[in-house]
Amino acid sequence: MMDTKEVLEIALHSLQRIEHSLKEIEANSKQTDSDVWHTKRADNQKVTVLIRCNIISVGDIDTVKQEFTTEIWLSAIWKEPTLIGKNREEVIWEEQWHPRLVFTNAISVDKMETKHHLYEDKDSDDGIPYAAMNFRLKATFKEPMELYDFPFDCQDLTIRIMSDWPDTDVQFKKNMSIKDSIRIDTFTGAQEWDLHKHVISQAVDEDRELTGSHRKYPMYHITAHVQRRIGFYLWNVALIMFLIMCMTFASFSVDPFEPADRLSVTLTLLLTSVAFKFVVSQSLPTISYLTILYKASQKEMKAANQKYQELCQQINKTWTENMAKRQQRDEEKTVKYEINYVENDHHEIKRKKAKRSRVRPNESKDGKGLGRLKDPDRRRHDGDHSESTERQSKSQSAEYNIPI
Repeated sequence: MMDTKEVLEIALHSLQRIEHSLKEIEANSKQTDSDVWHTKRADNQKVTVLIRCNIISVGDIDTVKQEFTTEIWLSAIWKEPTLIGKNREEVIWEEQWHPRLVFTNAISVDKMETKHHLYEDKDSDDGIPYAAMNFRLKATFKEPMELYDFPFDCQDLTIRIMSDWPDTDVQFKKNMSIKDSIRIDTFTGAQEWDLHKHVISQAVDEDRELTGSHRKYPMYHITAHVQRRIGFYLWNVALIMFLIMCMTFASFSVDPFEPADRLSVTLTLLLTSVAFKFVVSQSLPTISYLTILYKASQKEMKAANQKYQELCQQINKTWTENMAKRQQRDEEKTVKYEINYVENDHHEIKRKKAKRSRVRPNESKDGKGLGRLKDPDRRRHDGDHSESTERQSKSQSAEYNIPI
């Protein structure tokens, strides 16, 4: 037989085991910190959420990454029947219904503060108070930029808000009691952009074709506008490209008979334009269309290429004309030399004939009764030489059509 002490020890040990098992069951069934449970409204009514915002500051605007940084204050209020007759301190806000706002285009959130308030509706007699959820948010947002008119572009900086409740449960509207605002004095990108003083806030319809969702969710956009300052790009890009294009005309100052020098000037300027275009492309994201600056660069490169082609054509034309003129001059010099040579030869022949026809001492003055030469062989030799010279002169005159 066991005594009472042993029975109590066995019972205590069993109770400890049961307690340990219950703790394990509780730990396994307990929700983790990441689990969030959202309960629908008991009345199943569609809630209208009024949105009001104040853009406190707009920070860096990155054109290449297509991002911008901003700090905003956002208020979302709605009527809450379950809070009738309660004070703010009496409400457990973690257990209350809220619109589940999500900033869809936020890349990173640096700071976010959330506060809840309770307001009385003075314009209504139903006594239902307004529950307010206020956000103080500093984050970086993604914004696709339209750069067709770069650097004369105007960009929309949009903060996109969505509710995780479908549009059958929640709808967004702008709070018309107080206007939305934006602070200009805190804008840090004033050296590159002009920030406009207005804010456009509106509820938008979600496009199912773009989202691919089987349900529609309410969307709300808050948009600020900035205008790019063109001074930097005008003086550092456009002016330099214009000067490079104007320098293409310097190739016409080089002697046309030195085509290598002329082509080297044009090709150097063309390569300079291409290199400068790559430098400018570092200020823009990778886009599939041409901006105004790119179009201007393309036109300048096209003009330089056209000047290069015109220069080549002019060099070829000048070279051909000069070669034709040189050949014509050479032909004229050859003909003139041959004519002078024939004329000189003709004069020489005439001079020799005149010399031979002179009256010799043993001949009469009238040419009658000419005595015989002392050397008959010499006379025959002179006659043969005169006949051969005359035949040669006639053949040369017939060749060049020169009358003798």
